[in-house]
Amino acid sequence: MKLPSHKQLSSHQSQERRPQNLGAWLLAAVSGLLAIYSCALLYEGFVAKGYSGIFTAPFPDKPAAERQFDALAPSASAAQRRAAAALLTRSAPSDPESWNATAFADLTAQGKLTPEGVTALERSYTLSFFDREQAVWRVSFSLEHWDQLTDQTREDALAEAKAALADPKLSGAMRSRLAATRNPAGRLAAILVLAGATGAGGQN
Repeated sequence: MKLPSHKQLSSHQSQERRPQNLGAWLLAAVSGLLAIYSCALLYEGFVAKGYSGIFTAPFPDKPAAERQFDALAPSASAAQRRAAAALLTRSAPSDPESWNATAFADLTAQGKLTPEGVTALERSYTLSFFDREQAVWRVSFSLEHWDQLTDQTREDALAEAKAALADPKLSGAMRSRLAATRNPAGRLAAILVLAGATGAGGQN
C-alpha cells in the first residue's frame, strides 16, 4: 500500500482547516454584529434624545419614544406630533398613557379633539378605568371635551373622578381641577360630581 506523501498530507489538513476557520470567522462576525446591536439598543433606550427606529424596529423602545414625545417643541407640526404619539402607542400599546398622549397630540395638532382623539381617550379608559398617575389630567381633559365624548367615556371619566376624590393623595388636586373646568357641559358634570362627593362626606 502506498502511503501519502508529506505534501499530500499537508494539503489535506489545510483543506480540513478551511471550513473550520470559515465557521470561526462567521461566528466572530455574528457575535460582533450582536454586540453592536446591543450597544445601539442601550444607546437609543437610555442615552439618545431622539428615536431613530433603525436599531429597535419593529419594536420601538418605550423610554426613547417617551423622550421624543416630551421633547416636542410647542411649534412642532401636526405630522411630528402624530408621529411621536404613534410611536408611543407602538412601543407600549397596553399603557393607557400612550393613548392619553395620542388624544393630546390630536388636540394640539388639530386645535380641537377629532374622532381619532376621542377613540384614543376611550381606549385609554378601556385599558385602565383608574390610573393614579394620570387620573387628574385624564378627568380634566375629558371634562374640557365633554360634549364630544361617547356616553361610555363620560361614564368612565365620572367613575375615575369619584375614585380620585376618594383617594387621599389625589382628592385635593382632583377637586381643584373639577372646580376649574371651563367647558359648560363639562362644568355641569364636574359640579354634580363635587356635590355628590360632598354629600357622601356629610353622611359619613
